[in-house]
Amino acid sequence: LKGELILKRIGIPKNAKFVCVSARDAVYLKKVLPKKNLSHHNYRDSNIQNYISSIKFLIKKNFYVIRMGKFVDKKVKIKNKKFIDYPFHPMKSDFMDIFLAYRCFFWIGNTGLDIMPMIFRKPILYANGSAFLSILYYTGKTLLLSKIYSNSKNKKMSISKVFDSGTAAAYRSELYKTKHVKLLENSPKELKEATIEMLELMKNSWKRKKRDRKLIKKFNKLFFKKLKEYNLIHFNNKSKLNYSASFLKRNPWFLN
Repeated sequence: LKGELILKRIGIPKNAKFVCVSARDAVYLKKVLPKKNLSHHNYRDSNIQNYISSIKFLIKKNFYVIRMGKFVDKKVKIKNKKFIDYPFHPMKSDFMDIFLAYRCFFWIGNTGLDIMPMIFRKPILYANGSAFLSILYYTGKTLLLSKIYSNSKNKKMSISKVFDSGTAAAYRSELYKTKHVKLLENSPKELKEATIEMLELMKNSWKRKKRDRKLIKKFNKLFFKKLKEYNLIHFNNKSKLNYSASFLKRNPWFLN
């Protein structure tokens, strides 16, 4: 009851569907642990502004959208009663962080907050995933979309090239610099297409079209082959990975 009352005060009507969006930046750790240098986490950052097209699409589909986070870098410039920039809201609280994860229709994220919708078994669009092997932690009703790897010649790297570069399991920013690899964030278009795909999957009880199933099967076959080749099999949770078919269709080079 407490959570529902606060939802109403925030501006979300009873029984209204809402989606939570979280995009990691460096501000939280700087606020919580100001004396520590935690820049090795910065490879995980993503720009919330790139999610604006996805947020506006969801609003047009009659969803409320809540941007999540305790401390964040910038406000999102969307003026719409169906959008709540929660980190700047006076009713923000640890309790509501948990309650929003419990009540959301689905979650879009790449932050430590993702553990909450996981606990409540909520559908998750894991966007801007990094490092590559982090997708293995997202099982169940999850749609996966990783950051794109780029080499020293600014050429985008396929699945095989990512593993061959030695950065598939790189969990520190400096490891990418050592290998001369850059991580490119998902574009606004890629994020919006993945959001549309997520809604379609949920509408169709997570059933895929035949062409999409073939692409995802090809992704899994190559991914787990490389996992075994580089003796990273201890990361294997033996679950089929539900990678974004919209991305795979537009980027056939990735499946090399």
